[in-house]
Amino acid sequence: MSIDNQIIQQTLTEVFGGLTIDRQLDVHEGLQVEIVKAENCPSERIVSYATVGLSIVPIGYISSNVILGAEIVGAANARFDRFADILAACVDDIFRLRFKLFPGAVYKNALEAHYPGMDVKHLIFDTPHGWENDLLSLNLGTRQVAWIMAVPVTDEELELFSRSDTGELQVLMEEKGVDLYDLERESVV
Repeated sequence: MSIDNQIIQQTLTEVFGGLTIDRQLDVHEGLQVEIVKAENCPSERIVSYATVGLSIVPIGYISSNVILGAEIVGAANARFDRFADILAACVDDIFRLRFKLFPGAVYKNALEAHYPGMDVKHLIFDTPHGWENDLLSLNLGTRQVAWIMAVPVTDEELELFSRSDTGELQVLMEEKGVDLYDLERESVV
């Protein structure tokens, strides 16, 4: 593991607590991305997941001559044990299809292949929230690492998001007390 990825993993350990490697993905010409997880984080029966190494892919922005990359974080109730598969598919599409990852990006039908027939089937990407400690961007010298949270949403929530912005949907979800970790939940819209 590269020194940069060790720093990324250490940052995740500080925020999530103990990590285990869920899987390693061989993504492109010797590049590997790990998906790590932390059980009972941020609360009991919730599993947090994150990529380590995805930020090697530039997301199209440069700040002070430093390339910006991103790592994905997300969480789901422990009974949804294929959430890592969903993140793995995101990673694959970022490399294979050049899917652009940024706050506000939408990954349609991301959950459909893993949880068919459920109302929650898309991902929107947002700034991370829900963990006790904040995930602050990292300057690794060669690149700046931003954290982007995968938020599962329904068709109706995606439509609201597309018409307005992340903020309106997030406020509505907070007002209604939505359990973002429950992939079987009903739409708030």
